[in-house]
Amino acid sequence: MTWRLVVTPKVEAALRTFPPQTKRYIRGALEDIRRDPSIGKLLRDELAGLYSFRARRFRIVYRIERQVITVVVVGVGPRKTIYEELIAEIHPKE
Repeated sequence: MTWRLVVTPKVEAALRTFPPQTKRYIRGALEDIRRDPSIGKLLRDELAGLYSFRARRFRIVYRIERQVITVVVVGVGPRKTIYEELIAEIHPKE
């Protein structure tokens, strides 16, 4: 089964800011995820339903949409901040 990989505009913009070497290994990790989306770690609590895949010191966070055979990448960033950023985006403070 061939999975379709969709990268959100926000993630595309973030990728543009990375150095060339970082872009290369992140793009390689994205290809690994496209081949087998289940290789990531299933997240819990506020990020339940999302997966995380380690690419050196960065994390790629994505959602698997099995009905349409698609992987949607919703976040890429350093492990230190990516989860907090995604939680703030998903559950904004009122």
